[in-house]
Amino acid sequence: MKQPRIYAWRIIWFLAAAVLLSSAPLYALEYKHTAGLTLNYQLSVETPTPQNSQTVNFDLARFTDNVNGSGVMEIHSIISNGTMTLDGITTPLTISGDVMTTMMQPNGLVDSTTATGSLGTIFGQAGVGTASSSPDIMRSLGILEFPPAAVTVGATWSVDKNHTFANGDSLQISYNYTFDSVVSYAGYQCAKILISAQPTFSFFQDFPDLLYGMQVNGELLVSGELLFAETEGRVVKLDETITANQIGITVGYDGMAQVIPSYRQTTISLEIQ
Repeated sequence: MKQPRIYAWRIIWFLAAAVLLSSAPLYALEYKHTAGLTLNYQLSVETPTPQNSQTVNFDLARFTDNVNGSGVMEIHSIISNGTMTLDGITTPLTISGDVMTTMMQPNGLVDSTTATGSLGTIFGQAGVGTASSSPDIMRSLGILEFPPAAVTVGATWSVDKNHTFANGDSLQISYNYTFDSVVSYAGYQCAKILISAQPTFSFFQDFPDLLYGMQVNGELLVSGELLFAETEGRVVKLDETITANQIGITVGYDGMAQVIPSYRQTTISLEIQ
């Protein structure tokens, strides 16, 4: 006689759980920049090493010039007040005044990114001229790609990136995102999104002028969190740490070899002003 009661309670519990899940609020994560909107941010990049400490700071104004009929936003990111502090000595950055122009879809997919001045030269050397997918430079500025449909707290998704550098080497990264919770910060109701990735890399570079080549093997560990104002559709804060652990093997044209281990941790902090 007790068994049917047990089954009945299980059914009731299952139905109650289903109701709770179906009633969980949905959040549409998408960028809602309108033409003429300017968002001001401060960005800091800190890279301490056993030999020295290096910190880069600059202001970033994100101006939306145009939004077309498909919702694609033309965004100009303007850098100012850039400084680099190395071992306590601060110097101005040559990229101050440079502009990045990004064509971005509402879900954060970047169709293209171009840059001017010294920043454009850096982009060219890194192989980031016009990209068919979002280059990491924009992801590190808080431009994450969101799912196409509204999601609930606890949702997870992944975005694969395969970036080819100017010398032909490529790096494939799968970024994993988790909608962790909804929090209040700086007057915004924010979706707190956790970021993680752990790609490995291997490439060879020849230095004929120096009469040697170098094979580099290693892995990256990316971890962080983004605070995204869901109602306004804008980035509020990004904190991210990128750890590179690698081993370089130099092989001279004379056959002599040397092993050079390297460890570097970079902390990126971006916050709306």
